[in-house]
Amino acid sequence: MKYILLSLLALSANADLKEFVNEYLGQSHEVKQLKYSYDLQLLSMELEDEKRPWTLAASTEYEDSKLETSPFSLAPSGQKFRTDVLALSKEFIWGGEFTFSGTHYDLDSSSSFKSYSQSLEYSQDLGANLFGRNDFLSLDIAEETANYQKLKFEGSKSKSIVLLVNDYLQVRREKTLLDLQRQAFSRSLKRLNLIKKQVKDGIKERVDLYSSQTAHSFQSELLEEKSAALENALRDLETRMERKVSLRKIEAFEISEKGLKPVPQGSIDENFDVKAIKKKLSYLKKSVDKSDNSIFPTITLKGTYSTNNYDTTKNPISDGTFGSDNDSKALALTVSIPLGFDVQKNALKVARLNKMEAEYDKRLTLVSVKNNIENFKRNLARLDKNIASVAKRYKLAQKTVTEYNRLYNRGRANLDQVIRAEEDLINTESAFVEYKIAREKQYYGLLDIYGQLESHMRK
Repeated sequence: MKYILLSLLALSANADLKEFVNEYLGQSHEVKQLKYSYDLQLLSMELEDEKRPWTLAASTEYEDSKLETSPFSLAPSGQKFRTDVLALSKEFIWGGEFTFSGTHYDLDSSSSFKSYSQSLEYSQDLGANLFGRNDFLSLDIAEETANYQKLKFEGSKSKSIVLLVNDYLQVRREKTLLDLQRQAFSRSLKRLNLIKKQVKDGIKERVDLYSSQTAHSFQSELLEEKSAALENALRDLETRMERKVSLRKIEAFEISEKGLKPVPQGSIDENFDVKAIKKKLSYLKKSVDKSDNSIFPTITLKGTYSTNNYDTTKNPISDGTFGSDNDSKALALTVSIPLGFDVQKNALKVARLNKMEAEYDKRLTLVSVKNNIENFKRNLARLDKNIASVAKRYKLAQKTVTEYNRLYNRGRANLDQVIRAEEDLINTESAFVEYKIAREKQYYGLLDIYGQLESHMRK
C-alpha cells in the first residue's frame, strides 16, 4: 500500500509538471519570441516561391510636340498624339519570361491617322541560369533554410522547457527541504521541552538544557533560511510562467528509491542540433552550386511574333491583331559576359567558406552530443545507485535517532550523541533530495538531447 501511494504521488507530480509545461508552451511570450526567426524565414520562402506573378501593366501617353521630325515620321512636327499600351507578362521559375502587349497610336490631326500593333515575346535563359537551375536552387535553399530555422526553434523550445523544468524542480527541492526542516524543528522542540521538564525534576543536568536550546535555535535559523529559499525559487518559477504559482500545485519529494523513471532511449540522429546542422550544411552546399553556376555568361534566346496595322479611315485594331497578314517573326540570341567574373568568384569563395564552417560545426556538434549522451547515462546510473544507498541510510538514520533518544532517556547516552544522530538524519534527508533532484534533471536533460522532451510533456 505504501509503494502504491508513493507511485500515485509521483504520477501526480509528473502530471502537474506537464500541466506547467503545456501552459508555458501555449502562452509564454518567451516561446513566441523564439519562434520569430522561423516565422520570418517562412515568409522569405513564400516570397521566393511567389515572386513571379502574372503582371498586368497599362500606360497612356499624350504628347504635344513641335520638334522637327523626319519627313517619314508618323508624327510630323506640330502634331498632338496619344499612345496607349496594355501588357501582360510573367516570369517562370525555369528561366523563361513571357510578354504579351498591345499598342494603340492615335494622331490628333485632320487625317485621323491611327495604328495598332500586338507583340508576343518569349525569352529563355540558356546561360548561368540554364532552364532556371539557379532559380530552382534558390527555392530549395529557401525551403531548407525554413526547415533549418524550424529545427533551431524546436531545439531552443526544448532548451526553454529544460529551464522551466529546472525551475519547477528547484521549487520541489526547496519545498521538500522546508518540510524536512519543519520536522527537524518539531523534533528539536519536543526534545527541548522534554529536557526542560527533566532538568526541573532534577533528572538531567542544566548543561543539557543549554545544549538543547542551542541546537533548537540553530534549527530555527535553518527553518527561516529554508523558507526564504523556497520563496526565491517560487519567484523564479513565476517569472518563467509569467503568473502567480500556488505551492499546493507542487508536490514535495518522498524519500524512497521507488518510482524512479526508466532511463530514456533514443538516437543521436534525432537531436535537434544535429538535425539542424545537417539541414544547414545541405542548403549551404546548394548555395555553393548556385554561386558556381553564376560563373558563366548570361545567354538569352528570345523569340518574337508581332502584327500591326495603320489606317486613316477606320479602327486599325481588327486588322492589327494576331492572325493578320501584317506579321513579323524574329529570333534573337544575346550573350553577356562579365569580364573576369570577379563578383561571382568572390561570392563562390564566401559560399565555400560558409559550407566549410558548417562542416566543422557538424563534426563538433556530433562529438558534443555523443559525449553529452554518455555523460547523462553515466550520471543516471551513478545517481540510481546513490539513491538506493541513501534510502537505506535514511532508514538506519531514523532507527539511530530513535535508539539514541531511548538510551538518552535511560541515561545510557549523552545529549551530544543524540544531536549528532539528529544531524546525521538531517544530512541523509538532504542528500536524498539532492540526489533525486539531480536525477530528475539528468532524466529530462537526456529527453531533451534525444529530441523527445516536448512530445513526452504532450502525452
